Amino acid sequence: MFAIFFRTYLYMMATIFSGLLVFFLLLLPVLQSFEKEDDLRLVRGTVQLLVNELAASDTDQWPARVQQFRAEFGPLLSLEPLEQVALPGDAGKDLLAGALVSIYEEDIFYQRLVESEVVLRLRPPLDGSPWFLEKKSPLADLTISLLLRSLKGVSEEQWPASVDRINGWFGFPLQIKELGTISLSEESSAELRQGGRLIDLGEEIVYQPIEGSGYILCLGPVFQNQHWILKILFYLLLALFLLTCGCAALLWARPLWKDMDRLSSAAIALGSGDFSSRARLARKSDLKSVAEVFNSMALRLQLTVGSQKDLINGVAHELRTPIMRMRLLAELLAPQLEEKQEACALLCELRDNMDELDDLTSEILAYLKLEQIARTFGAELVMARPWLDRLLAGFELSLQRGGLRLEVELETDSAVILLDPKMMARALSNLINNAIKHARHRVRLSLISKNGRYSLLVDDDGPGIAAEDRERIFQPFTRLEPQGEGSRGLTGYGLGLSIVRRIAEWHNGRVTAETSPLGGARLKICWSGSDNEGYLPVTRPL
Repeated sequence: MFAIFFRTYLYMMATIFSGLLVFFLLLLPVLQSFEKEDDLRLVRGTVQLLVNELAASDTDQWPARVQQFRAEFGPLLSLEPLEQVALPGDAGKDLLAGALVSIYEEDIFYQRLVESEVVLRLRPPLDGSPWFLEKKSPLADLTISLLLRSLKGVSEEQWPASVDRINGWFGFPLQIKELGTISLSEESSAELRQGGRLIDLGEEIVYQPIEGSGYILCLGPVFQNQHWILKILFYLLLALFLLTCGCAALLWARPLWKDMDRLSSAAIALGSGDFSSRARLARKSDLKSVAEVFNSMALRLQLTVGSQKDLINGVAHELRTPIMRMRLLAELLAPQLEEKQEACALLCELRDNMDELDDLTSEILAYLKLEQIARTFGAELVMARPWLDRLLAGFELSLQRGGLRLEVELETDSAVILLDPKMMARALSNLINNAIKHARHRVRLSLISKNGRYSLLVDDDGPGIAAEDRERIFQPFTRLEPQGEGSRGLTGYGLGLSIVRRIAEWHNGRVTAETSPLGGARLKICWSGSDNEGYLPVTRPL
């Protein structure tokens, strides 16, 4: 069992690892591409403002202007000759065409300046989202400074139009609002009135007061329309991970499920009486040890039951030899004792005892033979009336001797029932014989068909069966004491009703004892008439 749990643990770990590996190999390039595009979105407006700022001056002044920016905002800007910039793949062609390109691994951005041989190099000192959402962000300081420079020399009435023109360069909204129109707390509003920058991390908006006016420059939301993309990627990741885990679990569970199905089939067959049933699993199966224990148990059961059957069968056959000898001796003694009445009475009693012992032996052999016959048990559709007529013809003499009347009740003469005709005839014969032994005047046989189920009822007007004995009578060798007036004493050997019960079970049905409307006992066999798959197999092991 430890090996099963250990392998299960290994399979689970392998499943999780394989899911993470698939995510890493398939989604990581997608996430990197997305992050690269997002980085370009964040710096595109800043680079365009820098290009416009430098384009307004002569090329020989560019180094000085860049040096001023570096002195004010840190070493995030530099100029490089175009021929010294080596970019992989199509990035070099995009740079020559005037596009903004980046090296994702190093967070470096390149922009060619006004079709010159000079390239502007931008490298923010921080990584990712803090570029704009930090108090001390050189990139945010540079961007806001360039925006404010672009508003100088423009009247306040034209600020919204100027910002709208610039807005298209940025990957997030730019707005100019009056302080009173912004919904902020008193503390935040006071900070803006004092000229301080305010960063709303919840809304991802940067508020920068414009000196000398009552207006606020608003940058953001910085990640507008980006969160839903991240959510989609997260759910895609989760779905892919679960799919990978599910596929791996299916690959692991399928052989285990097949082995458990084999074990279940073997157990069902064993429970049905097929003691030769074995669970045959692969050598490397996780349930191999369980199958070995099951097969060992089945073998012991097979040997035990087989030895018991052989013993009973052997004893029954061996008993017949001394019985025949005793019967032969009795026949030889009969002519010599005809004149001696007392001796004749004892001889008759001896014959009766031998007949009883012979009948008991025959019943035991018949019981064992019945189980052998059941191995080829199979049901078929039969016409009820002809089948019953053939069966009841054998009881006419017994009924006449007992002075009994047999009543047969069928719903219709054309009724068709599904059963094993030989086996059910044996069961019904036992029930009728039982009723004849205990009935006073009447025996009634009824066949009822309703909703795909059949019932055979045998009623008599005898003394009946006590409620506490109605389950016990179907056990082998159970004989009840005679009850009430008209009882004929102990008869039979307690195997007839046991045989009836076995035959009913082979029909997927049951036999019960009840009180009869005639006043005596009612014995009823009920079974299903469905011919669905799995019902009444042609071969049914014991």
